[in-house]
This record gives sequence, C-alpha cells and structure tokens, in this order.
Amino acid sequence: MPNPVRSNQVCDAIITVAQVGTTDDFTITIQLLGVNGEALTAMAAVQYYFSIATDGTDIAVTSTDVVSVAIGTDGLCLEDNVTGNVYGWLVSESDGAIDLAVEVADDKTVTFNLILPDGTIITGDEMAYTA
Repeated sequence: MPNPVRSNQVCDAIITVAQVGTTDDFTITIQLLGVNGEALTAMAAVQYYFSIATDGTDIAVTSTDVVSVAIGTDGLCLEDNVTGNVYGWLVSESDGAIDLAVEVADDKTVTFNLILPDGTIITGDEMAYTA
C-alpha cells in the first residue's frame, strides 16, 4: 500500500530572486508549498545548490562563483563545509518561508536550485554581477 501524502509535505516552491541595488548582493525568497499549493504550516527541510548553468547543471564553485551565502530573517541554512556555500540544506520557518542573502563574484552568473523531497529541481532566476 502506498504511503499517503501528508498534508504538510513539500510538493512545490516559489523562488523569488532580487538584486540589491546595483551591487553584487542578491536576496532569494523561498515559499515552500504543500500538495494543494498552499503555504506550509510546519517547518520543513529542502536541499539547495548553485549552478553556473541556467538549466541547473554545472555546480558553482565557492568564492570563484558564489562569495557568500547567509540566512536572512526566515529559516536556517545548514551549509556543506566541503563545498563551501554552494550546496546545503535549508530549513523553513513554520510558515514554509526561507530567505537568503547571496553575494555573487564579480563578472559571474549563477543560478539557485532547490531540490524538493521527491527529487524535483526548481530553478530560480539568474544572478549576474558585472563589476
């Protein structure tokens, strides 16, 4: 018998990427969604990574492509210390919200990718900074 879908299971996400002025700093806002497209009502964890290709291939390199990643006011960021900040886990607030502050290296373009529990990859808009 298949496992039933839990009412608070992560099934989708909305990713919003915004540049802070004309700097190399970007904010990424994530809203995790349930099976019916509703905002979650409990904490949840998802994986993330940065790529240098818009289709999610070619993982970014720490400091060469992504200078820093920090959690904003919503959620937790559990970074992989082996690859720097380019891969890790994110834990949402109880409403499914997560936000990050990202610094992109000069003259680089990177893309934020979120891996949902079922393996689906959701890709955000490009982040590019030209010095």
